[in-house]
Amino acid sequence: MRRYIQFSAAVMTLAACAQVGRAELNFQAGNHAIAPAASQVIDLYVSGGEAIHGFNLALQVGDASGGPLVSQIDLESGIFASNNDGQLDDGSDALFKFYSIVVANNASPVTGNGLLVRLTLDATNVEPGDYAIKIAGLATPLGTYDSVFFNGNADFINASLSNGTITVLPEPATFMAIGLAAIPLLRRRRR
Repeated sequence: MRRYIQFSAAVMTLAACAQVGRAELNFQAGNHAIAPAASQVIDLYVSGGEAIHGFNLALQVGDASGGPLVSQIDLESGIFASNNDGQLDDGSDALFKFYSIVVANNASPVTGNGLLVRLTLDATNVEPGDYAIKIAGLATPLGTYDSVFFNGNADFINASLSNGTITVLPEPATFMAIGLAAIPLLRRRRR
């Protein structure tokens, strides 16, 4: 976590200066619907085509009052698949996840187009409803963090980041109960 925080502090300063410029990369958490079960997979994509040498993921799903649990984060299956030195957990906890990945030593950068993050979520016993998925503006006890991309000089790459939503759907039994309750209403309407 210390490495991530030190690097992020420098990047946050660069980010504040670079916000005036045009965003080259676009990283959106998107809106996803999942079942109330374990091993629910969602993919997060990046677009824009900028050359990327590294990426620091700052992630929050739900909040302190609840939401799906992040059981696995995979940065190695997407655009970094054949060109990385492994992903690092930079000090995650139950609510906030901080991971990083860089291209292999002296390797060419990856192109910022395609699958960036594959998340595996556990929504077992999670109440149906909408839960935030944040990749920007994570308000932690240590400060506010955003996901960041960087080039070969460890300079910040300007990017547009958008948070999203995960909708945990009701169990199929709930849908069946609603459907069964609606049958008498439909019969009355026909008479």
